[in-house]
Amino acid sequence: SDGYQKTGCYNLLCGGFVQTNNQYSVGGSYNTVSEYDGAQLSLNLLIWKDQKTGNWWLKINDNDIIGYWPGSLFNSLGDGAIKVEWGGEIFTQTSKTHTTTDMGSGHFAEEGFKKASNVRNIMIVDGTNALREP
Repeated sequence: SDGYQKTGCYNLLCGGFVQTNNQYSVGGSYNTVSEYDGAQLSLNLLIWKDQKTGNWWLKINDNDIIGYWPGSLFNSLGDGAIKVEWGGEIFTQTSKTHTTTDMGSGHFAEEGFKKASNVRNIMIVDGTNALREP
């Protein structure tokens, strides 16, 4: 709500996320990226609530459980959510803008696959921990 100055956190520089695996770094960067009109790389993410502990876990790709956000951090997600949103944002500590789009290559979706960033195969985790289409 304030550009990460005092509230919220997008990396490990403030308390909140408990990292249990160092395979990836929350808020880190990647050296290998997709190429415009070339090889495309993907990152599969799964966030789910552990019904026993109330913690919200992060898994990347098929087997890499990275860590969790303690349930105590969330005051409005007690038993689940009534609304789910997804997307992304860029963050910079300078006033420079990265691209004309919010994220990715700077190209818009109208150019098609391999030209612009995309989010695909979106699913939600329901109250029984089953994956479902939104």
